[in-house]
Amino acid sequence: MTRFYNLVFCTFILFFHCSAQVDTEFWFAPPEITSGHGDLPLILRVSAQAQTATVRVLQPARGNIELANFTIPANTTQVIDLSAHRPDVETSLPNTVMNTGLHIISSAPITAYYEEASFLNAEIFVLKGKNAIGQQFIIAAQNFFDNSSDYFPTPYFSFDIVATKDNTIVKVRPTKPIEGFEGDSVITIRLNAGETYSFKKKGFFGIDNPVGTLVESSQPIAITVKDDSLINGTCRDLVGDQLIPVEVAGKEYIVVKGFLNNFEFFFITGTEDNTALYMEGIDIPVATVNKGESRRFQVRTPAIHIRSDKRIYVNHVTGFGCEMGMAVLPPINCTGSRQIGFTRSSSEFFGMNVLVKKDGIYFFTLNGSTTLIPPQVFQPVIGTNDEWYTAQLSFSTTEVPVNQSSLIQNSKYSFQAGIINGNATTSARFGYFSSFSTLFIGDDFDFCDGATAIIDAGPGKESYLWNTGADTQSIEVDETGDYWVTVVREDCILSDTIHVRERIPKIDLGPDVSVCEGDTARVDGKENFSWEWSDGSSQQFLETKNLGKYWVSVSDEIGCQASDTIMIARLIHIFEEDVMLTLAAVSVDTANERSIKVDWIVTDKERRAENSIHIYKRIPGSLSWDTLASVPASNLNFVDTDNDTDSNIFEYYLGLANECGEEQRVTNIHNTIQLIGEGDEDANAIGLNWNYYQQWDDGVKNYELWRKKEEESSYSFLTELNPDAKSFFASIATDAFHHDYVIRAIESSGTSESWSNNIQFDFEHSVYVPNVFTPNDDGFNQYFEIKNIQLYKKSQLLILNRWGDVVFQADGYANDWNGGDLSSGVYYFVLRLNRNDLKPIKGSLSILK
Repeated sequence: MTRFYNLVFCTFILFFHCSAQVDTEFWFAPPEITSGHGDLPLILRVSAQAQTATVRVLQPARGNIELANFTIPANTTQVIDLSAHRPDVETSLPNTVMNTGLHIISSAPITAYYEEASFLNAEIFVLKGKNAIGQQFIIAAQNFFDNSSDYFPTPYFSFDIVATKDNTIVKVRPTKPIEGFEGDSVITIRLNAGETYSFKKKGFFGIDNPVGTLVESSQPIAITVKDDSLINGTCRDLVGDQLIPVEVAGKEYIVVKGFLNNFEFFFITGTEDNTALYMEGIDIPVATVNKGESRRFQVRTPAIHIRSDKRIYVNHVTGFGCEMGMAVLPPINCTGSRQIGFTRSSSEFFGMNVLVKKDGIYFFTLNGSTTLIPPQVFQPVIGTNDEWYTAQLSFSTTEVPVNQSSLIQNSKYSFQAGIINGNATTSARFGYFSSFSTLFIGDDFDFCDGATAIIDAGPGKESYLWNTGADTQSIEVDETGDYWVTVVREDCILSDTIHVRERIPKIDLGPDVSVCEGDTARVDGKENFSWEWSDGSSQQFLETKNLGKYWVSVSDEIGCQASDTIMIARLIHIFEEDVMLTLAAVSVDTANERSIKVDWIVTDKERRAENSIHIYKRIPGSLSWDTLASVPASNLNFVDTDNDTDSNIFEYYLGLANECGEEQRVTNIHNTIQLIGEGDEDANAIGLNWNYYQQWDDGVKNYELWRKKEEESSYSFLTELNPDAKSFFASIATDAFHHDYVIRAIESSGTSESWSNNIQFDFEHSVYVPNVFTPNDDGFNQYFEIKNIQLYKKSQLLILNRWGDVVFQADGYANDWNGGDLSSGVYYFVLRLNRNDLKPIKGSLSILK
């Protein structure tokens, strides 16, 4: 066999995380929202930063079709209505590869968010740019509120995945049942760039949400979490957000209370086992969570400081009145934005939560006004040593106009802001805006032999320093090893390392294949992403009836290729001369005489499952044989069921065939033994007849007659018969009412045997009670002898005089009473046989002495 590898020359551009919402590239899987509660309009809101930006909205999986192309002036917002594209945008079919993924590309840094702007079921999904792209995620969400069943189609929880590159393999390990995969512990899917896949939970309850599910991919993906029409008192509302990968999650967070008028919660999900959680500056853990474990906490104060010793996700559910929204919160260290652009969606209540370091409370402007966010509205966050401050604000439509661009800025410090827009009786939108400046240059990755890759630390940093000595935003690599970068942003110095491995693809089709004439060869191309066979087929398995040489070229999930060849030839298998097949015996099963056991011997070298034993059967005199069965030659016996062995003799012979079913050995014909006979009640005799067992090489050594009498559980040997015997007659019926007989034939070598069917006899064995006996010591008629009484083991005999007195009695009478001391005369007897409901026998008895 020949094996060779193709070198794949390609360039990987690694789109990894840098500055969160402010970015030049975004991927998003728009979720399915129930139309019964409201799923229109669908709005994309894009805000430019300090530079004018040209933006394109594409769908790569639909041939890179362009849904929008526009230019945004600096510091303004553009609103794009995608409602007309809803059938092509919403990821509406669970468990199905769809083409709905959005790819947003900008010539300059922008922020973007996707809004489901229904009047009754609205929510904001803030797009997180490169901070949403990764290869390892844990599904983080709420698991307390239930989905409503009041609408059609029925609302549900789902997480929706979009691939950013072709040949992406995604593995999902669900913590709760996923519709269509209820029993699966690992779900594997394959996606190309822009293709999406929706995982829908089973059930309506919040506890059914698959929070903690691990998602891993061979190449970067993005995930949307959606929880439709949640029940909160009298309210029903949509919540959701775009998720971040594990490496972007942090260890320190601040939750700022919103405007819900009942309980408000945040949810923490662990990314590692034994993660300790601390709150409000207290050094005693409030809880410990494991990887994928979620805990719910109530927001009881205006702001809650959270700290952990390992990375965690924090999801905040808040809103207005009882209407809710949800956001994935960013950690507070080295995060935040200097400016945020947004658009107020409705004239309903508009609130804003702002988080900033203490020194930054004096430098805010909102739409150019320095008075709308004054420093006096800020309060310190407990547990941060007076370092962090928050403010909860609300604005009129004059201060923040509807459907117009708004801009919040801080001239000195980065900040975070959460926006809540809605009404207590309609719906609420909750979006959290903050640059995730945590540095994450990507998961460790492989590239193909001969390829290059670009590692990008992302824009917006004040300086870069790579271990290669480069001071640029990105570097190109063509060798394996570790690469690290250190960046500076404001007062943060951040570092990250990535390990690059060379992928050496492999494919081994296994040994050459031989097939029988007319059969189809099936060759496994093994687990890969794609296959190209020499016959033009492109499936994992090659199936062909044609002989010859075949090759396959395979690609793995990152595009590395390898090839292998295999020969398919005609199978020719002729047994060697010393290979033997011997029919050892056919025998009726004495425990179930409708079954016949066939035993054989095959020479070891051909006693293989690939070869087969063909079993043939007929009734003697038939012109043709029936093919009874074909079993692997590794078997040494076969049981033929449902045969009338009392009425028929059956003949068998065997054939030994190779892998192609070609018979190369056959055996002699063997037959069953049929036993027949009659019983003579008057003579207390039986007569038996049987046919000879034939075709043992050395013949029959002898026959044996075996018998099983009434109340016996097994047969016992009765007598041996010579090999020429085929009948038996004997007066042996007087010792039982019921008899079973079988014949056993023994091979001359003593290694094999064959049993016949069984034959049964039933005798009445009636008793005869004499009416006189003469115990006079003359040697004749000395005892009271009852014919056949010895067979009635449970009998009872009473002898009475003329006055009815019992003068003799016996249980199981043995014909041994001689009258004793009784004088000659007439007496009476009562004989109870105690068998089969027979009536007592009564009569008179004369004793003559």
